[in-house]
Amino acid sequence: MKMKNLLGLIVLFMSVMSYSQDCEMIVEENRVLKTKLASIIDTTQNARIKSFDPHFKVEVSSVIGYKEQQAVEIVFVISHDKVHQQVCLNFSSKDLKAYDEQGNVYDTSHGKIGSQQNINNGYDSYVCDKLPTGIPVKSAIRLRKVLPSVEIIKKIILKIGYRDSDGNQSYHYGMIEFDNLKITWK
Repeated sequence: MKMKNLLGLIVLFMSVMSYSQDCEMIVEENRVLKTKLASIIDTTQNARIKSFDPHFKVEVSSVIGYKEQQAVEIVFVISHDKVHQQVCLNFSSKDLKAYDEQGNVYDTSHGKIGSQQNINNGYDSYVCDKLPTGIPVKSAIRLRKVLPSVEIIKKIILKIGYRDSDGNQSYHYGMIEFDNLKITWK
């Protein structure tokens, strides 16, 4: 009888130990899977871009902050599948709004598209260039008076004018919207 109890106790002890090891294995497996999942899925808000026209593709290249100048430059590329287009970035105080997470509003010091650049001289500032079909063209806007403590530009709304470059047609207008741009400070 004692041997039977002892054997039963040993079997019970072994099953508890194996169950315990299984739990530890599951906990470890869970930790590994959570790490893998976190690397696959960005739990922060991703940058989003809304183009002004379905025929135009806009991609952000970089968002660089310059601590000494208290400025942030957003570099983006515009390409399209239409006939050569004249595209204008309207970056005056009435045509561009940039917001951070605390609700601060920023304006620009200048804008650039292709080989053309212009400074913000107030109410009616813009820069235009001809964009060939299917060729990505680098563009940029520089926000001013941005403190290095700002980590994310929450939203930028930029007015765009565009038309066929070979005709005397009037401009069409739309907005590019950038959301959740993380700043890399230098």
